[in-house]
Amino acid sequence: SHPSEISVPDPLPAFTYVPGQRTDLAQLVALRVYVDSLSAEEQKTAAVLASSFTFNSSIYDNTLRSLNIPQSGGPSTSMIYFATVDKRDGFSWNALTADYLIVADPVQTHLGADNQHILTVLAQPVLDGTGIGTAYRRLDQSFPLEDGVTVYVYERTREITQAEYQAISDTLVALYPDYAQQYQPPAG
Repeated sequence: SHPSEISVPDPLPAFTYVPGQRTDLAQLVALRVYVDSLSAEEQKTAAVLASSFTFNSSIYDNTLRSLNIPQSGGPSTSMIYFATVDKRDGFSWNALTADYLIVADPVQTHLGADNQHILTVLAQPVLDGTGIGTAYRRLDQSFPLEDGVTVYVYERTREITQAEYQAISDTLVALYPDYAQQYQPPAG
């Protein structure tokens, strides 16, 4: 090599990264289409009660778009946001007005159940059909996803009572007395 020449390294090798493909995409699409079909006769509302990497509200919201499936232009169920992190978020009381709850079994958390009581305090009784869960009826369809997770849709069959609102509040305040203000139920 000549002393005045500058050696130029080879450019970085070219590579393509393709994220792993989920094996349950058809189930996620079917879930989305099914929930939207619930609004065929009149506008309905729903909330996703799950926050794991297997299933959460973002996965639900973005399934069609991520697969380049156009929105049908037909009925779509309006989604109510459900907060999932204790101490950061208040309880999502509006979710109790939703016509439907979309719940994963087992309950899906990304920070562990000990940090996501605001999610488990509603999701587990709905799955079990106990306490506030008696206000919901599981619909026939089920959507098996990866990692042994199954998603069910529950229809609210009655109004949530003030006592049930208070029971959620009491549970969360007992866990986090310093955050009691975040867990006060709406005035009934």
